[in-house]
Amino acid sequence: MSPRLNYLLKTNWFVSGGIILVLGLLLPFPNNLTAQETSGEPSQQLLQKLDTLVVDTTKVIPSFVGKKSAEPRDFFKTPYSADDPAFQQRVDQIQLEMEQIKIRLEKVENETSINRMRREIKRLTQGEDEISEITMQNGTVVMGNIIAENMDRIIVQTQIGQLTLDRTTIRGVKAQQKPHAVLALDGNYEERNYPDKRAFTGQVINKGLRRGDFVRVVFRLHDSKTNIIAQDSTFLAGETTTYLSGVVGESALSPNKTSKFYLEVPLPSGVDSRNISYVTYKVRFDEFD
Repeated sequence: MSPRLNYLLKTNWFVSGGIILVLGLLLPFPNNLTAQETSGEPSQQLLQKLDTLVVDTTKVIPSFVGKKSAEPRDFFKTPYSADDPAFQQRVDQIQLEMEQIKIRLEKVENETSINRMRREIKRLTQGEDEISEITMQNGTVVMGNIIAENMDRIIVQTQIGQLTLDRTTIRGVKAQQKPHAVLALDGNYEERNYPDKRAFTGQVINKGLRRGDFVRVVFRLHDSKTNIIAQDSTFLAGETTTYLSGVVGESALSPNKTSKFYLEVPLPSGVDSRNISYVTYKVRFDEFD
């Protein structure tokens, strides 16, 4: 083997491996080689061809070396320019679509809120089950809600818990109306006239069988044609109550309890107090557990 080829094969294994692979594909392998020649050292004929082969190593270079990489793709590039009318038209179209989506979202949100309010109103207005008055054979009266019954017994939900009553011990069952709060003024109210307002003082009493919650008094001032000139309201300084929702109120009134109030109704600018012909009032309240 020539010194030049021997040096090349020893110093550059990558080039030598490629040369051997190419020669193996291009050069015909002798058919008359013996088993010793094929299993041992390369034949003299192959070595002679390798000696006479001249390789230019400067051309044995990977194909990708020296090539320029492709320019990076601009994903934000648009077919429009800022000065192109079509660009502005496209922007206007996108803004219009966004406004339409906003309107649809608001509509869905409103519908959801309305449905939630309807469910809450239904829950508040459906109230508790009907209260029954159950008279036993021994004269005892049980008040509560009948939650289950069959031919033999009745299960009643009372304030102290559930009771199971045998029908043979019951004399009769009578439905009772649900108790309510009944709030009204306790006597007459006092009225004081001022050039710019009217002041009212009085007392509210609960004549019902249930507590009134968020009790407030509303006064209205009318002219001779029954038009409302001014109105205002005030909450009672009543009992402090914590409700199931966690809300704390300070204007509740239990049965047979009273509470005083003081209310000023300002007159609109330019209205003469002598134009007030009469006054109306109303006591408003809620009922919560």
